[in-house]
Amino acid sequence: MDNTVGDSTCVIDRDGMIVWASQSFVEQFSHRAAPVGMMFNQLFAGMTDACRHGETLEDRDRLGRRRFFRVECRRMYNSRGDRVSGIVMLSNVTLMKILSDLSKLSTQTQTPKELLEKALWLIKETYGYMGLAGFVARDGEIELLASKGWTEKLKSMISVVPIAPDAPSMAGRSAYHREQMVTTIEEYGLMTSVKEAIERIGGEFVVVTPLIDHDRLIGVLTVIHTRALSPAELSTLEEVCSQLAISLNVRSSEEAISSRAEDAKLFVELLAHEIAAHNSIINTWRKKNSGENLPDNVRWAMDSNDESVATIKAVSETGGDALLRTILIEESIKRAIADVRILSHPYDHKVNIVSKPVPPGITVGPLFQYAFRNVLINSVMHAKTPAIDMEIKVVKDRMGTCKIEISDNGPGIPDERKSSVFRPESLKNSGTGLYLVKKIVGRYSGRIWIEDRVPGNPSRGTRIVITLPQR
Repeated sequence: MDNTVGDSTCVIDRDGMIVWASQSFVEQFSHRAAPVGMMFNQLFAGMTDACRHGETLEDRDRLGRRRFFRVECRRMYNSRGDRVSGIVMLSNVTLMKILSDLSKLSTQTQTPKELLEKALWLIKETYGYMGLAGFVARDGEIELLASKGWTEKLKSMISVVPIAPDAPSMAGRSAYHREQMVTTIEEYGLMTSVKEAIERIGGEFVVVTPLIDHDRLIGVLTVIHTRALSPAELSTLEEVCSQLAISLNVRSSEEAISSRAEDAKLFVELLAHEIAAHNSIINTWRKKNSGENLPDNVRWAMDSNDESVATIKAVSETGGDALLRTILIEESIKRAIADVRILSHPYDHKVNIVSKPVPPGITVGPLFQYAFRNVLINSVMHAKTPAIDMEIKVVKDRMGTCKIEISDNGPGIPDERKSSVFRPESLKNSGTGLYLVKKIVGRYSGRIWIEDRVPGNPSRGTRIVITLPQR
Protein backbone atom coordinates (compact mmCIF):
# COMPACT_ATOMS: atom_id res chain seq x y z
CA MET A 1 0.00 0.00 0.00
CA ASP A 2 2.96 2.36 -0.36
CA ASN A 3 2.37 3.55 3.18
CA THR A 4 4.63 1.14 5.01
CA VAL A 5 7.50 2.61 7.00
CA GLY A 6 10.75 2.66 5.08
CA ASP A 7 13.73 4.85 4.21
CA SER A 8 14.62 6.31 0.83
CA THR A 9 17.88 8.15 0.20
CA CYS A 10 19.17 10.54 -2.43
CA VAL A 11 22.18 12.82 -2.95
CA ILE A 12 21.68 16.41 -4.07
CA ASP A 13 24.25 18.93 -5.30
CA ARG A 14 24.60 22.40 -3.81
CA ASP A 15 21.85 23.72 -6.10
CA GLY A 16 19.38 21.06 -4.95
CA MET A 17 19.50 18.79 -8.00
CA ILE A 18 19.25 15.06 -7.36
CA VAL A 19 22.45 13.44 -8.64
CA TRP A 20 21.91 9.98 -7.16
CA ALA A 21 18.95 8.08 -5.66
CA SER A 22 18.52 4.69 -4.02
CA GLN A 23 16.25 2.11 -5.60
CA SER A 24 13.68 2.67 -2.85
CA PHE A 25 13.72 6.41 -3.52
CA VAL A 26 13.27 5.87 -7.26
CA GLU A 27 10.29 3.56 -6.65
CA GLN A 28 8.63 6.10 -4.34
CA PHE A 29 8.51 8.72 -7.11
CA SER A 30 8.52 6.62 -10.29
CA HIS A 31 4.94 7.68 -11.11
CA ARG A 32 6.22 11.18 -11.90
CA ALA A 33 9.55 10.83 -13.67
CA ALA A 34 13.01 9.50 -13.05
CA PRO A 35 14.03 11.57 -10.00
CA VAL A 36 17.72 11.73 -10.89
CA GLY A 37 18.26 15.04 -12.67
CA MET A 38 15.22 16.70 -11.04
CA MET A 39 15.37 19.46 -8.46
CA PHE A 40 14.54 18.00 -5.06
CA ASN A 41 11.94 20.66 -4.25
CA GLN A 42 10.02 19.68 -7.40
CA LEU A 43 8.93 16.51 -5.63
CA PHE A 44 6.91 18.39 -3.01
CA ALA A 45 4.49 21.20 -3.81
CA GLY A 46 5.33 24.50 -2.16
CA MET A 47 8.79 23.46 -1.02
CA THR A 48 11.39 26.20 -1.50
CA ASP A 49 14.51 24.94 0.24
CA ALA A 50 16.30 21.87 -1.06
CA CYS A 51 16.55 20.29 2.35
CA ARG A 52 14.67 21.10 5.56
CA HIS A 53 15.86 18.77 8.29
CA GLY A 54 13.18 17.43 10.63
CA GLU A 55 10.23 18.67 8.56
CA THR A 56 7.27 16.50 7.56
CA LEU A 57 6.31 16.76 3.89
CA GLU A 58 3.05 15.72 2.23
CA ASP A 59 2.90 13.99 -1.12
CA ARG A 60 0.59 11.85 -3.27
CA ASP A 61 1.49 8.39 -4.54
CA ARG A 62 0.72 7.04 -8.00
CA LEU A 63 -2.89 6.30 -6.96
CA GLY A 64 -3.46 9.78 -5.56
CA ARG A 65 -3.29 8.69 -1.91
CA ARG A 66 -1.85 11.04 0.71
CA ARG A 67 1.48 10.09 2.25
CA PHE A 68 3.91 11.85 4.57
CA PHE A 69 7.70 11.80 4.83
CA ARG A 70 10.04 12.92 7.60
CA VAL A 71 13.15 14.59 6.17
CA GLU A 72 16.65 14.03 7.50
CA CYS A 73 19.46 16.02 5.89
CA ARG A 74 23.23 15.88 6.13
CA ARG A 75 25.21 18.54 4.27
CA MET A 76 28.63 17.72 2.76
CA TYR A 77 31.43 20.34 2.61
CA ASN A 78 34.81 20.53 0.82
CA SER A 79 38.11 21.34 2.46
CA ARG A 80 37.48 25.06 2.11
CA GLY A 81 34.17 24.76 3.99
CA ASP A 82 31.95 25.20 0.95
CA ARG A 83 28.79 23.11 0.77
CA VAL A 84 29.09 20.86 -2.26
CA SER A 85 26.31 18.32 -1.77
CA GLY A 86 23.83 16.86 0.67
CA ILE A 87 22.43 13.50 1.65
CA VAL A 88 18.66 13.42 2.11
CA MET A 89 16.81 10.52 3.70
CA LEU A 90 13.01 10.29 3.63
CA SER A 91 11.24 8.21 6.25
CA ASN A 92 7.61 7.30 5.51
CA VAL A 93 5.63 8.46 8.56
CA THR A 94 2.14 8.26 7.06
CA LEU A 95 0.77 5.98 9.77
CA MET A 96 2.16 8.13 12.58
CA LYS A 97 0.70 11.26 10.95
CA ILE A 98 -2.80 9.85 10.56
CA LEU A 99 -2.77 8.50 14.13
CA SER A 100 -1.80 11.97 15.34
CA ASP A 101 -4.52 13.62 13.23
CA LEU A 102 -7.16 11.19 14.52
CA SER A 103 -6.10 11.96 18.08
CA LYS A 104 -6.53 15.71 17.48
CA LEU A 105 -10.07 15.22 16.19
CA SER A 106 -11.29 14.46 19.72
CA THR A 107 -10.70 18.13 20.60
CA GLN A 108 -11.39 19.68 17.18
CA THR A 109 -14.92 18.35 16.70
CA GLN A 110 -18.21 18.91 18.50
CA THR A 111 -20.08 15.62 18.02
CA PRO A 112 -19.32 11.94 17.33
CA LYS A 113 -20.90 12.36 13.89
CA GLU A 114 -18.60 15.26 13.00
CA LEU A 115 -15.59 13.33 14.30
CA LEU A 116 -16.44 10.28 12.21
CA GLU A 117 -17.06 12.36 9.10
CA LYS A 118 -13.63 13.99 9.36
CA ALA A 119 -11.95 10.71 10.33
CA LEU A 120 -13.40 8.85 7.35
CA TRP A 121 -12.18 11.60 5.03
CA LEU A 122 -8.64 11.28 6.47
CA ILE A 123 -8.65 7.51 6.12
CA LYS A 124 -10.10 7.49 2.60
CA GLU A 125 -7.69 10.15 1.35
CA THR A 126 -4.73 8.30 2.85
CA TYR A 127 -5.51 4.70 2.04
CA GLY A 128 -7.76 5.07 -0.99
CA TYR A 129 -10.55 2.73 0.10
CA MET A 130 -13.58 2.70 -2.17
CA GLY A 131 -16.06 3.09 0.66
CA LEU A 132 -16.07 3.61 4.42
CA ALA A 133 -18.75 3.60 7.08
CA GLY A 134 -18.48 4.56 10.74
CA PHE A 135 -20.90 3.13 13.31
CA VAL A 136 -21.32 3.90 17.02
CA ALA A 137 -22.46 1.33 19.58
CA ARG A 138 -25.67 2.16 21.47
CA ASP A 139 -27.91 -0.08 23.56
CA GLY A 140 -27.11 -3.42 21.94
CA GLU A 141 -27.06 -1.93 18.43
CA ILE A 142 -24.64 -0.13 16.18
CA GLU A 143 -25.89 2.96 14.36
CA LEU A 144 -24.45 4.38 11.14
CA LEU A 145 -23.29 7.97 11.70
CA ALA A 146 -21.05 8.74 8.72
CA SER A 147 -19.96 7.23 5.42
CA LYS A 148 -17.81 7.92 2.37
CA GLY A 149 -18.46 6.37 -1.02
CA TRP A 150 -21.72 4.67 0.03
CA THR A 151 -24.96 5.15 -1.86
CA GLU A 152 -28.08 6.35 -0.06
CA LYS A 153 -29.71 2.97 -0.65
CA LEU A 154 -26.78 1.09 0.87
CA LYS A 155 -26.80 3.38 3.92
CA SER A 156 -30.53 2.90 4.44
CA MET A 157 -30.17 -0.90 4.42
CA ILE A 158 -27.84 -1.01 7.42
CA SER A 159 -28.44 2.26 9.24
CA VAL A 160 -29.06 0.36 12.49
CA VAL A 161 -27.75 -3.17 13.09
CA PRO A 162 -28.14 -5.42 16.13
CA ILE A 163 -24.99 -6.57 17.92
CA ALA A 164 -25.42 -10.33 17.85
CA PRO A 165 -23.66 -13.52 16.69
CA ASP A 166 -26.36 -14.00 14.06
CA ALA A 167 -26.75 -10.33 13.10
CA PRO A 168 -27.85 -9.87 9.46
CA SER A 169 -24.72 -7.85 8.63
CA MET A 170 -21.00 -8.28 9.15
CA ALA A 171 -20.86 -5.07 11.18
CA GLY A 172 -23.17 -6.49 13.85
CA ARG A 173 -21.28 -9.80 13.99
CA SER A 174 -17.89 -8.10 14.15
CA ALA A 175 -19.12 -5.92 17.02
CA TYR A 176 -20.37 -8.99 18.88
CA HIS A 177 -17.21 -11.08 18.43
CA ARG A 178 -14.95 -8.00 18.75
CA GLU A 179 -12.64 -9.14 16.00
CA GLN A 180 -11.78 -7.98 12.51
CA MET A 181 -13.69 -9.81 9.77
CA VAL A 182 -12.75 -10.02 6.09
CA THR A 183 -14.69 -11.45 3.17
CA THR A 184 -15.01 -11.29 -0.59
CA ILE A 185 -18.30 -10.30 -2.19
CA GLU A 186 -18.56 -13.81 -3.68
CA GLU A 187 -18.37 -15.31 -0.19
CA TYR A 188 -20.66 -12.71 1.41
CA GLY A 189 -23.30 -14.92 2.99
CA LEU A 190 -25.44 -12.45 4.90
CA MET A 191 -27.85 -9.81 3.56
CA THR A 192 -28.30 -10.44 -0.17
CA SER A 193 -29.61 -6.92 -0.77
CA VAL A 194 -26.49 -5.41 0.84
CA LYS A 195 -24.24 -7.69 -1.21
CA GLU A 196 -25.92 -6.56 -4.41
CA ALA A 197 -25.67 -2.90 -3.40
CA ILE A 198 -21.93 -3.28 -2.76
CA GLU A 199 -21.44 -5.00 -6.10
CA ARG A 200 -23.18 -2.12 -7.88
CA ILE A 201 -20.58 0.38 -6.65
CA GLY A 202 -17.73 -1.93 -7.69
CA GLY A 203 -16.72 -3.28 -4.30
CA GLU A 204 -15.12 -6.73 -4.17
CA PHE A 205 -13.83 -7.01 -0.60
CA VAL A 206 -15.32 -6.06 2.76
CA VAL A 207 -13.30 -5.54 5.96
CA VAL A 208 -15.09 -4.83 9.25
CA THR A 209 -13.07 -3.75 12.29
CA PRO A 210 -14.53 -3.16 15.78
CA LEU A 211 -13.59 0.09 17.53
CA ILE A 212 -12.55 -0.86 21.06
CA ASP A 213 -11.11 1.37 23.79
CA HIS A 214 -10.08 -0.24 27.09
CA ASP A 215 -12.23 -3.31 26.40
CA ARG A 216 -15.27 -1.12 25.70
CA LEU A 217 -16.97 -1.42 22.33
CA ILE A 218 -17.26 2.10 20.89
CA GLY A 219 -18.34 1.30 17.34
CA VAL A 220 -17.37 -0.34 14.08
CA LEU A 221 -15.52 0.73 10.93
CA THR A 222 -16.52 -0.95 7.66
CA VAL A 223 -14.26 -0.77 4.60
CA ILE A 224 -15.24 -1.65 1.04
CA HIS A 225 -12.37 -2.01 -1.43
CA THR A 226 -11.60 -3.20 -4.91
CA ARG A 227 -8.93 -5.68 -3.84
CA ALA A 228 -7.89 -7.78 -0.89
CA LEU A 229 -5.79 -6.08 1.77
CA SER A 230 -2.43 -7.62 2.64
CA PRO A 231 -1.73 -8.78 6.22
CA ALA A 232 0.37 -5.64 6.74
CA GLU A 233 -2.48 -3.45 5.50
CA LEU A 234 -4.99 -5.21 7.75
CA SER A 235 -2.65 -4.66 10.69
CA THR A 236 -2.33 -0.97 9.79
CA LEU A 237 -6.12 -0.69 9.60
CA GLU A 238 -6.41 -2.17 13.09
CA GLU A 239 -3.94 0.41 14.43
CA VAL A 240 -5.94 3.19 12.81
CA CYS A 241 -9.15 1.80 14.32
CA SER A 242 -7.57 1.62 17.78
CA GLN A 243 -6.81 5.34 17.70
CA LEU A 244 -10.20 6.13 16.18
CA ALA A 245 -11.87 4.25 19.04
CA ILE A 246 -10.01 6.34 21.63
CA SER A 247 -10.91 9.64 19.96
CA LEU A 248 -14.53 8.61 19.42
CA ASN A 249 -14.86 7.50 23.04
CA VAL A 250 -13.57 10.88 24.26
CA ARG A 251 -15.94 12.76 21.97
CA SER A 252 -18.94 10.56 22.89
CA SER A 253 -18.26 10.90 26.61
CA GLU A 254 -17.98 14.68 26.41
CA GLU A 255 -21.14 14.86 24.32
CA ALA A 256 -22.97 12.80 26.94
CA ILE A 257 -21.88 15.19 29.71
CA SER A 258 -22.94 18.21 27.64
CA SER A 259 -26.22 16.54 26.75
CA ARG A 260 -27.02 15.88 30.42
CA ALA A 261 -26.38 19.54 31.22
CA GLU A 262 -28.68 20.64 28.39
CA ASP A 263 -31.31 18.16 29.53
CA ALA A 264 -31.19 19.54 33.07
CA LYS A 265 -31.72 23.06 31.72
CA LEU A 266 -34.59 21.85 29.55
CA PHE A 267 -36.29 20.12 32.48
CA VAL A 268 -36.10 23.26 34.61
CA GLU A 269 -37.64 25.30 31.79
CA LEU A 270 -40.34 22.68 31.24
CA LEU A 271 -41.27 22.62 34.89
CA ALA A 272 -41.39 26.41 35.13
CA HIS A 273 -43.56 26.63 32.02
CA GLU A 274 -45.85 23.87 33.27
CA ILE A 275 -46.43 25.68 36.54
CA ALA A 276 -47.16 28.92 34.68
CA ALA A 277 -49.56 27.09 32.32
CA HIS A 278 -51.37 25.51 35.27
CA ASN A 279 -51.78 28.91 36.91
CA SER A 280 -53.09 30.36 33.65
CA ILE A 281 -55.74 27.62 33.37
CA ILE A 282 -56.79 28.11 36.99
CA ASN A 283 -57.07 31.88 36.59
CA THR A 284 -59.03 31.53 33.35
CA TRP A 285 -61.53 29.22 35.06
CA ARG A 286 -61.92 31.45 38.10
CA LYS A 287 -62.51 34.57 36.00
CA LYS A 288 -65.30 32.85 34.11
CA ASN A 289 -66.80 31.20 37.17
CA SER A 290 -66.71 33.89 39.86
CA GLY A 291 -63.67 32.54 41.68
CA GLU A 292 -64.82 28.93 41.86
CA ASN A 293 -62.20 26.20 42.05
CA LEU A 294 -61.54 23.87 39.17
CA PRO A 295 -63.72 20.76 38.82
CA ASP A 296 -62.14 17.67 40.32
CA ASN A 297 -61.59 15.96 36.97
CA VAL A 298 -59.65 18.94 35.57
CA ARG A 299 -57.61 19.33 38.75
CA TRP A 300 -56.79 15.63 38.64
CA ALA A 301 -55.69 15.89 35.02
CA MET A 302 -53.41 18.80 35.80
CA ASP A 303 -51.88 17.04 38.79
CA SER A 304 -51.42 13.51 37.40
CA ASN A 305 -51.34 13.64 33.59
CA ASP A 306 -48.11 15.58 33.54
CA GLU A 307 -45.54 13.83 31.39
CA SER A 308 -42.92 16.54 31.85
CA VAL A 309 -43.01 16.30 35.65
CA ALA A 310 -43.03 12.49 35.49
CA THR A 311 -40.01 12.54 33.22
CA ILE A 312 -38.15 14.95 35.50
CA LYS A 313 -38.72 12.57 38.40
CA ALA A 314 -37.59 9.60 36.33
CA VAL A 315 -34.43 11.40 35.23
CA SER A 316 -33.57 12.37 38.79
CA GLU A 317 -33.82 8.69 39.75
CA THR A 318 -32.12 7.12 36.70
CA GLY A 319 -29.51 9.73 35.77
CA GLY A 320 -31.01 10.50 32.35
CA ASP A 321 -31.75 6.98 31.12
CA ALA A 322 -35.46 7.83 31.00
CA LEU A 323 -34.85 9.98 27.92
CA LEU A 324 -33.36 7.05 26.03
CA ARG A 325 -36.57 5.05 26.00
CA THR A 326 -39.12 5.46 23.22
CA ILE A 327 -42.86 4.92 22.83
CA LEU A 328 -45.04 4.45 19.77
CA ILE A 329 -46.05 7.79 18.34
CA GLU A 330 -49.73 6.88 18.19
CA GLU A 331 -49.66 6.25 21.96
CA SER A 332 -47.94 9.59 22.58
CA ILE A 333 -50.54 11.39 20.44
CA LYS A 334 -53.42 9.53 22.11
CA ARG A 335 -52.25 10.56 25.59
CA ALA A 336 -51.77 14.19 24.52
CA ILE A 337 -55.28 14.35 23.03
CA ALA A 338 -56.79 12.89 26.20
CA ASP A 339 -54.98 15.52 28.30
CA VAL A 340 -56.07 18.38 26.05
CA ARG A 341 -59.74 17.37 26.08
CA ILE A 342 -59.72 17.81 29.86
CA LEU A 343 -57.34 20.77 30.15
CA SER A 344 -59.29 22.76 27.54
CA HIS A 345 -62.45 22.60 29.68
CA PRO A 346 -61.93 26.04 31.35
CA TYR A 347 -61.83 27.77 27.95
CA ASP A 348 -65.43 26.82 26.99
CA HIS A 349 -64.46 25.72 23.49
CA LYS A 350 -65.79 22.77 21.60
CA VAL A 351 -62.62 20.87 20.66
CA ASN A 352 -62.60 18.43 17.76
CA ILE A 353 -59.28 16.63 17.25
CA VAL A 354 -58.87 14.15 14.39
CA SER A 355 -55.77 11.94 14.26
CA LYS A 356 -55.20 10.25 10.91
CA PRO A 357 -53.99 6.59 10.91
CA VAL A 358 -50.29 6.42 11.79
CA PRO A 359 -47.80 4.19 9.89
CA PRO A 360 -46.72 1.30 12.13
CA GLY A 361 -43.45 1.19 14.03
CA ILE A 362 -42.78 4.94 14.38
CA THR A 363 -41.45 5.85 17.82
CA VAL A 364 -40.74 9.09 19.68
CA GLY A 365 -39.07 10.11 22.92
CA PRO A 366 -40.94 10.41 26.23
CA LEU A 367 -41.14 14.20 26.08
CA PHE A 368 -43.16 14.21 22.88
CA GLN A 369 -46.45 13.74 24.70
CA TYR A 370 -45.71 17.06 26.35
CA ALA A 371 -44.70 18.63 23.00
CA PHE A 372 -47.87 17.43 21.25
CA ARG A 373 -50.05 18.49 24.18
CA ASN A 374 -48.42 21.91 24.25
CA VAL A 375 -49.06 22.49 20.52
CA LEU A 376 -52.69 21.41 20.88
CA ILE A 377 -53.46 23.43 24.02
CA ASN A 378 -51.78 26.41 22.38
CA SER A 379 -54.46 26.26 19.66
CA VAL A 380 -57.15 26.14 22.34
CA MET A 381 -55.74 29.09 24.30
CA HIS A 382 -55.55 31.34 21.23
CA ALA A 383 -58.80 30.32 19.54
CA LYS A 384 -61.20 33.12 18.52
CA THR A 385 -64.19 30.89 17.74
CA PRO A 386 -66.29 28.55 19.95
CA ALA A 387 -65.42 25.48 17.86
CA ILE A 388 -61.82 24.37 17.31
CA ASP A 389 -60.95 21.83 14.64
CA MET A 390 -57.51 20.22 14.74
CA GLU A 391 -55.97 17.47 12.64
CA ILE A 392 -52.87 15.37 13.27
CA LYS A 393 -51.21 13.61 10.35
CA VAL A 394 -48.09 11.41 10.45
CA VAL A 395 -46.22 10.06 7.41
CA LYS A 396 -42.89 8.32 6.87
CA ASP A 397 -40.79 8.73 3.71
CA ARG A 398 -38.50 6.24 1.95
CA MET A 399 -35.46 7.43 3.91
CA GLY A 400 -37.24 6.71 7.19
CA THR A 401 -37.86 10.35 8.17
CA CYS A 402 -41.08 10.86 10.12
CA LYS A 403 -43.15 13.96 9.28
CA ILE A 404 -45.82 15.16 11.73
CA GLU A 405 -48.33 17.85 10.78
CA ILE A 406 -50.65 19.46 13.36
CA SER A 407 -53.22 21.81 11.78
CA ASP A 408 -55.93 24.01 13.28
CA ASN A 409 -58.58 26.49 12.12
CA GLY A 410 -57.46 29.22 14.51
CA PRO A 411 -56.48 32.83 13.85
CA GLY A 412 -53.16 31.80 12.35
CA ILE A 413 -49.70 33.32 12.73
CA PRO A 414 -48.53 36.16 10.44
CA ASP A 415 -45.41 35.49 8.37
CA GLU A 416 -43.36 38.01 10.35
CA ARG A 417 -44.02 36.06 13.57
CA LYS A 418 -43.58 32.50 12.31
CA SER A 419 -39.95 32.42 13.47
CA SER A 420 -40.20 34.61 16.57
CA VAL A 421 -42.64 32.26 18.36
CA PHE A 422 -39.78 29.76 18.69
CA ARG A 423 -37.50 32.23 20.48
CA PRO A 424 -36.96 32.13 24.27
CA GLU A 425 -38.76 35.43 24.81
CA SER A 426 -41.96 33.83 23.49
CA LEU A 427 -42.32 32.10 26.86
CA LYS A 428 -42.50 35.45 28.63
CA ASN A 429 -44.48 37.35 26.02
CA SER A 430 -47.14 34.86 24.98
CA GLY A 431 -46.81 31.75 27.08
CA THR A 432 -47.13 29.54 23.98
CA GLY A 433 -44.20 27.33 24.89
CA LEU A 434 -43.30 26.69 21.24
CA TYR A 435 -39.74 27.55 22.21
CA LEU A 436 -39.74 24.49 24.48
CA VAL A 437 -41.41 22.37 21.80
CA LYS A 438 -38.56 23.30 19.48
CA LYS A 439 -36.02 22.33 22.15
CA ILE A 440 -37.70 18.96 22.62
CA VAL A 441 -37.70 18.34 18.87
CA GLY A 442 -34.03 19.38 18.69
CA ARG A 443 -33.20 17.03 21.57
CA TYR A 444 -34.12 14.18 19.23
CA SER A 445 -32.34 15.66 16.15
CA GLY A 446 -35.57 16.87 14.55
CA ARG A 447 -36.78 20.09 12.90
CA ILE A 448 -39.92 22.18 13.39
CA TRP A 449 -41.46 25.05 11.47
CA ILE A 450 -44.80 26.79 10.90
CA GLU A 451 -46.86 26.93 7.70
CA ASP A 452 -50.28 28.35 6.81
CA ARG A 453 -53.02 25.72 6.87
CA VAL A 454 -54.29 27.38 3.70
CA PRO A 455 -51.11 28.35 1.76
CA GLY A 456 -50.73 32.11 1.47
CA ASN A 457 -53.57 32.89 3.90
CA PRO A 458 -52.33 33.08 7.53
CA SER A 459 -55.80 34.02 8.84
CA ARG A 460 -57.22 30.61 7.91
CA GLY A 461 -55.27 28.62 10.48
CA THR A 462 -51.83 27.23 11.24
CA ARG A 463 -49.94 24.05 10.48
CA ILE A 464 -47.03 23.01 12.74
CA VAL A 465 -44.64 20.68 10.89
CA ILE A 466 -42.16 18.44 12.73
CA THR A 467 -39.66 16.09 11.06
CA LEU A 468 -37.80 13.41 13.00
CA PRO A 469 -35.15 10.91 11.88
CA GLN A 470 -36.08 7.34 12.71
CA ARG A 471 -33.58 4.75 13.88
